[in-house]
Amino acid sequence: MARPPADKDADYAAPLRDAQRNLIQRVIALLEITSTELAREATLSPSTLNKFVNSDVAHVLSARTEKKILDAIENLTSARMKGLPADAGQALRKNVRTLLESFRINSTSILNYSERVMIVGTARADHWAVLGYPWPPRWSVADDPEEVNLTELWVPKSLVGAVDSAVHKYALRVKDPSFDRVYKDRSYVVAALYPGNYLLRSGQKVVVRRVRPNDHAEISIKEIQLLNDGNAWLWPRSTSPEYQQPTKIVVSPNADEEADQSVRIVGVVIASMVAEFP
Repeated sequence: MARPPADKDADYAAPLRDAQRNLIQRVIALLEITSTELAREATLSPSTLNKFVNSDVAHVLSARTEKKILDAIENLTSARMKGLPADAGQALRKNVRTLLESFRINSTSILNYSERVMIVGTARADHWAVLGYPWPPRWSVADDPEEVNLTELWVPKSLVGAVDSAVHKYALRVKDPSFDRVYKDRSYVVAALYPGNYLLRSGQKVVVRRVRPNDHAEISIKEIQLLNDGNAWLWPRSTSPEYQQPTKIVVSPNADEEADQSVRIVGVVIASMVAEFP
């Protein structure tokens, strides 16, 4: 798998950050309020909001913070309208809504700096399901009644841009008790499909498929530890006593042992994301 160096100077978040700053500055002017009033209504630190708007910070507002600000704008608009004549109040609401709609449209420009990755299922040790072939399957979230209603992730290219765009990538929701020391419940991992034709490195996190004779399969996350004889240990990273033992597999054609096709590495984790929503 080709791994060209990522562009460390690329500012992938700039369009969204600029859109967020522009929205806040225009709302402050339109409602004739201060950044402190907006911050307090949004239950945010005034100094933090002021620094974001007026300083050369590199981060963007989180989705949760952005929602707080959008809700605060609606509340402050309603309060401002009460002190205005009816016509002026309606005009103000129209202007604010136009501003918010423009922000929502412009903020989608961040998608131009992201890569769409399909969510194909859940990584969960001892959870067996009929999986399609070849890997990864395009299975439906309906196969897991607890699965959230998501079928794709937009992943910043700053996270996956170092992996050749021709390499197939897929995402998994993680509910894996065998790897909960690393990924908490409802995290997501993005993996590059592993065809078995390049060298792995000890310490890499890999997606492992374990298959039963009835074609049911389990998908889990493990950490690989390579051995000198062409074999490798797949280690869980779990808080549960039930998941402490590694699995030995063949990873090199020069290994002495027969490859066990019931346990295979089918992906290499290249990024992870945490869902902050319920």
